[in-house]
Amino acid sequence: GEEKKVDKENFTACLKHLRNRTKLLKDKQAKLQYSRWAESTKYFEQERWKNAKDIVNGLEKEDKPAKRLKALKDQINIRVKGYGWTQFKVPFSSKNDPTIGSEDYLTKHLESIIATEKKEKLKRPGESPLPVSRTTSLPVMGTLSSFKAQEARVD
Repeated sequence: GEEKKVDKENFTACLKHLRNRTKLLKDKQAKLQYSRWAESTKYFEQERWKNAKDIVNGLEKEDKPAKRLKALKDQINIRVKGYGWTQFKVPFSSKNDPTIGSEDYLTKHLESIIATEKKEKLKRPGESPLPVSRTTSLPVMGTLSSFKAQEARVD
């Protein structure tokens, strides 16, 4: 009798803890999604440079190298985060290669983005896209059945 009562109390306490933890995780996810959306909207509303002349003029306005780098990163983020054009995503730094993230590197990348925009006639979307949660592709353990292996090839 007494042992069952203790187990039931422990079980109830465990359930409460799990519910609270689940709620906290959901709240955390919601806050993360909101902050991603807010960042996306911030970039969406910024003015983008549309040609090489805009790049030169925009960089000339900035007197410090750090401000020029920020301006270049902002221009790339306007397209990647603000417009949802993830094909233009570029690393802003690398431990192995100091040229990645340099002013030259980002300028050339921005020039290629603008050229692609013109070539593919990309237009600014009507509104900022909602960022979606990133999903992780997990490896398959064991041997796939013939049905699952065939299904994997079809997708």
